[in-house]
Order: sequence, then structure tokens, then C-alpha cells
Amino acid sequence: MKTSRRRAAGAAVLLMMSLAGCAQVEEITNQAGEVTAQAERLWTEARQMGDLTVEQVRDFDWSSLSGFDGILLGDNSRVTEFFRSMPSGPDMESFEIKGDEGTLVVHYGEQVAEVDPAVLQETMEQVAAEAKERVQNLDTVEFRVGERTYTF
Repeated sequence: MKTSRRRAAGAAVLLMMSLAGCAQVEEITNQAGEVTAQAERLWTEARQMGDLTVEQVRDFDWSSLSGFDGILLGDNSRVTEFFRSMPSGPDMESFEIKGDEGTLVVHYGEQVAEVDPAVLQETMEQVAAEAKERVQNLDTVEFRVGERTYTF
């Protein structure tokens, strides 16, 4: 009789352990689903950023930058403020001014590499053209996106 009670108790313990294991597996599966959904949302947002860039370039009021006319290439804070005011400005991570060469190097974040290359090209061309018109002593604008460099 004691043996059958022990077997029944052992079976009950095994059953409880396997049910607890199933609950943990279900919880992990749910967490994985949530992470996947979040990744998909972020990917969609990143692609939409590229779409917004096209609209920003084409619809941007370039005359709103008139307050920056005539700024000096060596005025780091004003040049940075100027570039951040343009389309794709929020995606610009850092700036390197080579005043003696008349060059400004703009480093974009890695997220820009996901933008349609044609859109990126159009954006950089327009931004460089505006910069050359408004920043004194600026001859060349280099945009760096990851390992790629675009020179205008």
C-alpha cells in the first residue's frame, strides 16, 4: 500500500513539474512573439523614415534657412545648427569641419543606410547645394554613411 502511495505521489510530482515546464515554455513563446512584433514595428518605422525624407526634401521650405546666409565655415555651432535644420538633419550624427580645405564632413547614422539610395542621393545633393550657397568658404561637402562617402 505504501508503495502505491509513493508511486502516486511521484506521478503527481512529475505531472506538476511537466505542467510547470509547459507554462514556462508558453511564457517564453509569448515573449518571443512580443519581441518579434516590436522588431517588425521598428522596421516599419525605419522604412517610413525614408519615405518622410523624400517628402521633406521635395516640400521643404528652403527659404526658411535665410537666417543662416553668410555663416562662416569655422563657426561650428552655427554650421551644425544649419545642417540640423535641413531635411535629414536629425539623422546626422556628427560634423567635421576642415576649414583650411573648405570641406565639411557630415557623418550619418547607420539607420540612413536603410533609406532608398536614390532618395539619399537627392537629399544629399540638395543639402550640399544649399550649404554651398549659404556657408562662406565651403567648397566641398562629404557625406559619410557607414563605409560609403558621397562628395559634392
